[in-house]
Amino acid sequence: MTVHALLVGINAYPLGPLRGCVPDVRAAAELLTPAADLRVLLDADATRAAVVDGWRGHLGQAGPGDSALFWFCGHGRAQRVHPMFAHLEPSGQSQGLVTVDSADGTVADLLDMELSVLIGEVAARGAHVVTVLDCCHSGGATRDGSVLVRGLPRLAGPTPLDRLLPELRGAAPVPGRETHVRLAACGELQLAFESEIDGGYRGRFSHALLAGLRTLGGASYRDLTAAVASRIEQRPGPGSPGSGQTPSVYPPLSALIEQPFLGGALGGGATPATLRYGPDGWQVDLGLCHGLAEVAGGRGAVFEAGPPARGDGMAPRGDGMAPPSRGRGTAPASQGDGMAPAPQEHGTAPAPQGHPMAPASPGRLVRALVTEPDRSLVEPVGWAPEVGTPYPVTLRGLPLPPLRVDLGPDPGLAEAVARWAPSVRAVAAAGAELRVSGTPHSYQMMDLEGFALAAPGPAPHVARQLEHYAWWRQLRGLRNPASRLAGLVELRAGTSPGPGAPGRVWDGSVRLSYRGAQPPTVFLSLVNRSDVPLWCVLLDLTDRYRSHAGLFPGAWVGPAPHRAAVLDGEAVAFSLPVGQAPLPGATATDWLKLIVSETPLNPAPFALPPLAETSRFPAATPGGFLDLGALGPTRDAGAAGGRVGDWATSTVRVVTTVPGG
Repeated sequence: MTVHALLVGINAYPLGPLRGCVPDVRAAAELLTPAADLRVLLDADATRAAVVDGWRGHLGQAGPGDSALFWFCGHGRAQRVHPMFAHLEPSGQSQGLVTVDSADGTVADLLDMELSVLIGEVAARGAHVVTVLDCCHSGGATRDGSVLVRGLPRLAGPTPLDRLLPELRGAAPVPGRETHVRLAACGELQLAFESEIDGGYRGRFSHALLAGLRTLGGASYRDLTAAVASRIEQRPGPGSPGSGQTPSVYPPLSALIEQPFLGGALGGGATPATLRYGPDGWQVDLGLCHGLAEVAGGRGAVFEAGPPARGDGMAPRGDGMAPPSRGRGTAPASQGDGMAPAPQEHGTAPAPQGHPMAPASPGRLVRALVTEPDRSLVEPVGWAPEVGTPYPVTLRGLPLPPLRVDLGPDPGLAEAVARWAPSVRAVAAAGAELRVSGTPHSYQMMDLEGFALAAPGPAPHVARQLEHYAWWRQLRGLRNPASRLAGLVELRAGTSPGPGAPGRVWDGSVRLSYRGAQPPTVFLSLVNRSDVPLWCVLLDLTDRYRSHAGLFPGAWVGPAPHRAAVLDGEAVAFSLPVGQAPLPGATATDWLKLIVSETPLNPAPFALPPLAETSRFPAATPGGFLDLGALGPTRDAGAAGGRVGDWATSTVRVVTTVPGG
């Protein structure tokens, strides 16, 4: 892999000269040498034509597997958008980079639409494209006598088309939305500052980014942005809390920003979420928009913080000792479920000694106090993180969303639910997901259409049924809102066993059909697309509200081309529940939930019998909170203290039908 870098720094503007851009670019060049093939344009050399040529003549050399980096330190400027491009600019204005010869209008600024064309040309060659823009697009002047703003006042009108790249003169560009990663000094309407730092003028964004790269090496773009924001927020004056300079990363919800900086050319790896100190205290960049539940009853999400990333990207993980390979567990057959696999021994790849994803000692925890749309305000539990240092975190425990049930007016039923069903919330009929009807000695759980979900019974029995249903539903929806393991392990289905039959990937929803009275059968396997072993558990959640891990109760799955056979290589039959005749039109649904983890998980706490058998079993639900630390392979359900690595889930809905009807 080759890194081609084009670095542009301009202090000597004829209008609004700056002081920190050239030092920023020289510092970036020093850091990138010898990792990158550099072209550096400073001051008088940084003309519009030279920048465009740098894109096409230098960055254009990047091909598949290469990275192309464009780092710009200078003025930015906004202008009214040209009518031809108005539909591409919701704000009604275009943003441009001010070259040394465009500041006074001699030539046009390099507009964002032109930059999209140049990015698209390089990305089309298969290169990974990154832009670092230390500028802003709001008018600027000297602030407080010593702080400069890297932006010029807005232009009144749009640039004529004949002064732009020829590719823009015939039609509006249609750039790909996720063709590159952009690290920006601030938001679109904010200011980018430069000031005296470490004895000389520097851009606050570039200085913090370079410091982050030296500390974190090839950490992910998300981590770098969090580290930069933390450093800027801790520096007093403009660019600190309340000043309106918040670094940003684009595209914010894409897997692109989980990649290491420049593909790892500077060393290091990626983590999915970050703990850092900000203006409102400690925070984790996961919130309601990522799927976390609100803090309720004093319970919010719990995160486990790892050590700050080192230059080599490998955070220490205890003694590095991996567990031995484990045998398959059993899944006893039960009435009301057509999938009851038999126990057998299973050969998967054990994690090698020193495996980087082996379990380690209990981690350092932080718990959410407030969950906001895009972040969680947290407090450390029994430890003191270092202010200014970002910590990679993974989701250790999470409050599960309550099941909202219309219990009716009977206080006896409400009392039983309060005692036996901690995951259930009594609500009015208008906000309910289920309802309970009946008399004080015979209640029945029903859906909103009046369909009975289980046999009637006294209040304590129905309360246990409600808790069972709530836990089953919570398991079905279980997900880690930000995980770098997402999508790394595939569930594949084939018509024959063995390594020569890789099958097709199952995701989303799958439909299978009976052939006469015979249920459909498939051979399932797991394929690990990462380069290290991962611990996998495959749950089957049935429409009789059973959950079991008999198909694949837990083992290390080695990297491809190795395939781990589900059910020890036996065919999996997707049949109707026991006792249900295969009449035309009959249907059964299974949700296959794959859990992938860096550390072993015990599947026992996930086990639920069919809802009809709830009364035979003691309650084994988390009471509205799932603690992944209680799921270590040598711990009983409910024990605490296990080290939790990153984890992810995926779900495949399998609908089996009998043709006809």
